[in-house]
Amino acid sequence: DGDLARSLTVTTAAGSSTGLRLLGAVEHPPVVTVASATSSLVCPFTTGAPIRVTVTDESGVTSVVLSWTGPGAAGQVNMRLGAGGWSGRVTPEAVNGTWTWAATATDARGNTGSAGAVLVVAGC
Repeated sequence: DGDLARSLTVTTAAGSSTGLRLLGAVEHPPVVTVASATSSLVCPFTTGAPIRVTVTDESGVTSVVLSWTGPGAAGQVNMRLGAGGWSGRVTPEAVNGTWTWAATATDARGNTGSAGAVLVVAGC
């Protein structure tokens, strides 16, 4: 990731030349990989579904947010960096159905990358 600047000289067949300055930026999103995740919860549950992801990025990760949507109210929490990666818990409402979650990482340059899966809630 980063800004780039290059100079270039263009010469015509007649021998005259001019200089050009080229500016650009290279941006890569963080790569988020699911390390471990719970695929189902059975009511009654008290702690939610543990999720752990790893994140790699060239410019440094500033945050990872775990969010979920489903047949009940959506939610989100900030994940915490620890041994083995970033961890958090999906804590959906006790509503039967398929919930979708995503861990979204943001790097120091504002690029985002995400990974996720589904979580089935039953027995509520």
